[in-house]
Amino acid sequence: MTQRQLGTLGEQKAVQHLRASGYTVCATNWRCARGEIDVVAMIDDVLVIVEVRTRSMPLRFGTPEQSMTAKKIRTLRMLASHYLCETCRFDDELPFVRFDCIAIVVERDCSVVQLQHMQNIA
Repeated sequence: MTQRQLGTLGEQKAVQHLRASGYTVCATNWRCARGEIDVVAMIDDVLVIVEVRTRSMPLRFGTPEQSMTAKKIRTLRMLASHYLCETCRFDDELPFVRFDCIAIVVERDCSVVQLQHMQNIA
């Protein structure tokens, strides 16, 4: 499985988890010139920016959670600002924004070994 395929699988599993947990998925792989947001979702009145980190067994390069750096969190904040600018009208009340990370570990057969949803990472 390529890195791209692994990432796509992780994002699919994350979306399934979010929907099963009552979230409304607004966008996946939202892109602008500055980067990409893996998943944008809503729960209650909260806009949730979700970074999906997927690793395969054996964990040779650390856990998915360990790959969430301060730089990545800064980038997510900047991307969230761009997302709001592009999707909200001037007369809209801006939603509360939360940043989450879904860390997924999968086996070579694509079965999920671990899925951890960490809320409020930033």
